[in-house]
Amino acid sequence: DAKYFSDGIRDNFNFRVGLGRISELGYGMLFGSDVKKQFFQKRIKGRGYCDVGTSVISEFYTPLVPKGHDFLQTIGSLAQARQDGTATCEAKGDGTD
Repeated sequence: DAKYFSDGIRDNFNFRVGLGRISELGYGMLFGSDVKKQFFQKRIKGRGYCDVGTSVISEFYTPLVPKGHDFLQTIGSLAQARQDGTATCEAKGDGTD
């Protein structure tokens, strides 16, 4: 809510992100009322807008993650696979010196 921020503080936010269907008022409060709403109100899950401090608003999409997905297990599997691959590469390199 704008009442919690003093005048002009929004101009000091260098990274702004809005997720989902943003109302016209919310879009204006987040990115400024003078910004053209090119992507406004699309009904697509995982969609959002961001401004990385360049005053250029980009639309982005995130993957839809199934309910119950275990991120820690996936990260652990990827880390283990990477370690296994590194160990294999190191073993191949031992006899070449």
